Amino acid sequence: MAESTLVARRVGQLRRVLAASPGYLARHGTPAAPPDLAMHETVLFAGLGAAPEWRFAAPGGGEVTARIAPRFLVTGAEAAVAAACAGRGIVRALSYRVAEEIADGRLVRVLGDFEPPPVPVQLVFPTARLMAPRLRAFLDMAAPRLMALDVLREG
Repeated sequence: MAESTLVARRVGQLRRVLAASPGYLARHGTPAAPPDLAMHETVLFAGLGAAPEWRFAAPGGGEVTARIAPRFLVTGAEAAVAAACAGRGIVRALSYRVAEEIADGRLVRVLGDFEPPPVPVQLVFPTARLMAPRLRAFLDMAAPRLMALDVLREG
């Protein structure tokens, strides 16, 4: 964007997190590191890429990959989260998709030490001199509301 006429305003951040139901973890154990996922059932949301491996940040820097063999392949994030809540396996989802389930105990976050850095959430718009008044009104309304969302602040 450095050579663009567009401007980005950061309003928050999101993480890709792994989560599983307490029942699943009681039956199968909790993975301690990404390679442990090869021994676990996973629920793959095709919207995040249906690759047979997930990438993680290594605690000391660098990257770790883990091969997975998904038990379920679904095309909707809601279905993936529901399957994980039902104890069908470990799901990888954006933090806001599982925030409620984690808050009420239906899911537990796993491998938190290996989560990749958060992804910024930004509003992108033309420079002020090219901006339509209704776009300015939208940005003035949307930016503070998005910045106030817990799921974008917690990242």
